[in-house]
Amino acid sequence: MKYAECGYEVKYQENQSIIELEKRKCGRFIIATNVMDEGELSAEEMLKQYKNQQSCERGFRFLKDPFLLIKSVYVKSPKRVEVMGILMGLCLLVYNIGQRMIRQELNKRGEKIRNQVRK
Repeated sequence: MKYAECGYEVKYQENQSIIELEKRKCGRFIIATNVMDEGELSAEEMLKQYKNQQSCERGFRFLKDPFLLIKSVYVKSPKRVEVMGILMGLCLLVYNIGQRMIRQELNKRGEKIRNQVRK
């Protein structure tokens, strides 16, 4: 529901000094690449590619979580631990490929699905 439909009017004024102060507080990080030609990989594209890695990182964060109760999985040998890690990594790969395919199809159709926080 839009505010105009409800009869509300919102007025605001940006306080540039507060905005600049908050910008200075923000952290900085460096993204490095060995691609020197900006025509091949722009700074914006590099940042986009970096941010796209976050979905995979969330999956690995799940694997590292101490509440995963990995102790409840009984493995007798280091070889079985290795196989378990490979299987979990393979599951993450399949999950991310499926997610990517769904997103590509939604983009083709011009549709979007909101997540849990309505974004």
